[in-house]
Amino acid sequence: MRAAILVVLTSTTWLTACDDRGGIAIEDDSTTHVARPPPALVINEVVAANATGLTDEVGAHPDWIELYNPTSEEVSLAGWRLVNDLDQAGTLHPSLTLPAGETLVFFADNDPEEGPNHLQLRLDVNGEWLGLVYLDEVVDSVEWGPLIPDVALARSPDGYPDWVISTAPTPDALNGGTQVPENPATLDCLPSVTLGEPFIVEGQATTASASCPADSFDTGWVTPGGDLNGNEWSWTPDVDQAGEHAVLFWAKQTGTTGVPETATANIGVADAWSNPANITVDPETYSREWGLPVLHLAPSAPPSQNYQPAPAWFDGVQYQGQMKIRGAASAGYPKNNYTLEFDPIQIDLGSVGLQNKDHLVLISNFDDNSYTRQALVYAVWDRMATNFGEVRMVPRTFPVVVYVNGSYLGLFLGIDHIDDEFIREMGFVDGGNLYKSVSHDANFYLKNPLSAGWEKKEGLPLTDFTDIEQLTQWAGSSNHTDFATEVDSQLFTEEFMDWFLLVHHLAADDSAGKNAYLYAAPGEGRFHYAPWDFNHALGQTWQTARQSATQWNDFTGNNALFWHFQEEPTLAAELQARYHSHLAIGGALNGTVMEEMLDQMYVEIGPNAARDWDKWESEYRSYGGWSWRSDFTTSDEEREYLYDWIAERDAQ
Repeated sequence: MRAAILVVLTSTTWLTACDDRGGIAIEDDSTTHVARPPPALVINEVVAANATGLTDEVGAHPDWIELYNPTSEEVSLAGWRLVNDLDQAGTLHPSLTLPAGETLVFFADNDPEEGPNHLQLRLDVNGEWLGLVYLDEVVDSVEWGPLIPDVALARSPDGYPDWVISTAPTPDALNGGTQVPENPATLDCLPSVTLGEPFIVEGQATTASASCPADSFDTGWVTPGGDLNGNEWSWTPDVDQAGEHAVLFWAKQTGTTGVPETATANIGVADAWSNPANITVDPETYSREWGLPVLHLAPSAPPSQNYQPAPAWFDGVQYQGQMKIRGAASAGYPKNNYTLEFDPIQIDLGSVGLQNKDHLVLISNFDDNSYTRQALVYAVWDRMATNFGEVRMVPRTFPVVVYVNGSYLGLFLGIDHIDDEFIREMGFVDGGNLYKSVSHDANFYLKNPLSAGWEKKEGLPLTDFTDIEQLTQWAGSSNHTDFATEVDSQLFTEEFMDWFLLVHHLAADDSAGKNAYLYAAPGEGRFHYAPWDFNHALGQTWQTARQSATQWNDFTGNNALFWHFQEEPTLAAELQARYHSHLAIGGALNGTVMEEMLDQMYVEIGPNAARDWDKWESEYRSYGGWSWRSDFTTSDEEREYLYDWIAERDAQ
């Protein structure tokens, strides 16, 4: 945490002890030869994250700064500016004045074109230094630590050196308050906030405490409800308080003035879905669960394999949508995969690193109680491209918790829908032909018809398979020498070599001859590859049977391209070189790298996997699709199995 910047009373006005901050050159009057007014104005109140409070002329909620004139004379704002420790400077409009004893609000929205009260400046809710400058002199400043949305840091009373945390901001109005003793002091012991767990678990209490003696500090908290006894805070939520709550703790040495020390914590309260007294969550407010985004769906009838209306809420915003069950074998799972469509307004997935989307796929992990296999394979594919500096089609994923009609459905993997929109987002020209291999007939060997095993997803007419048929004819009829000579005119060869290495090393047998997307941009004449569907990978089959780390497959019977790559000497040497690079330290297929990826994924999903497992374990164990298995694992055991499998594979 930051130490408080204390405001000191002088004989004429309030000043701060400042040095050369924010690149501001401080000169005296003899150097500038400018007649200076007395340093009268002060920063009086700050809201560094304005989520629902004061609005500007267009109805937005910019962060804001309030200035106060404690003198008996009006002050022109010509020559004044507000600056921060990022060297941003918001010049105050010279036409403005601040009357005696009054306040004036400025919006820190980095958009001065919107009006004279808008600044080329932004604020940091996590803490920063802010200075008020006249010409080249820092007249006033304040430095704060972490804050939370809609909480103000305000002088109390107006213009005086003491600052308070306020849940009731007073923009363009006096703060009020009682004058405090003029004995500013520094903290000799810094308070800290320590949470035993980062999130509250379904109605259990959590506590926080400061490191300083209760009798020497004034302490407080800001939302949610709780009890503050001395320097310890505790809260036990009710079942209707599900959601994520930002909590702000503050402390200041008793009898001193200045800015309180602060610390923040995000406390998530999970919906108690198994509690008979549970209350249905509100989709507009229940937007996070233990750190993960929540997607609410409200289909009017049980989902089927045909689209039906399903309003959706994400990040508290409602969208008109449709949903359907997707997949073949997975359509029979108790917990299905889904495709979502949003029209006319696309869903905004910016908070999870994706753009606005008209389609989104939700992958069930009913067949993977490690909760990470699919995400790990896509992460490996991304790194394979990155390590070679290649631009590829990389499906992006994010963990998401799904509720249907207010009831907890579980943890899913959100992933790009492979379509023309995705192609554009990957940086490719759309308008070409996109195909998906839906059966093992799509193996590039000769057959009748040559298009067997393929579905056309994009490109008109949808009944024209000419280019994929020509590719199959060429791959299936070429000898190895001709294939090597011509392959770069047919494929982006490195992508297809890495396709083989991906499925070969990760034992993704079901994605070697099917579950792939191929795309040819208009006029390009060559195909790109995009991976898809990896429930069969990393030590288990698509029916969840164990697959040994010592079992290897060259897939020559599954894919004619792979057969040519391994049999033609020049291509085989290139394939081996790429493989060794991917296996090397830092390589995408290196065991240590993959384990580090897994570590990050388990940190991200946190306790959500265990929560999903609590809901679906009994149906997972009794599901008829793999009822013959005798070696079931718990979610924790499957996690360890996955780590062990990767380590054993790496040692081969």
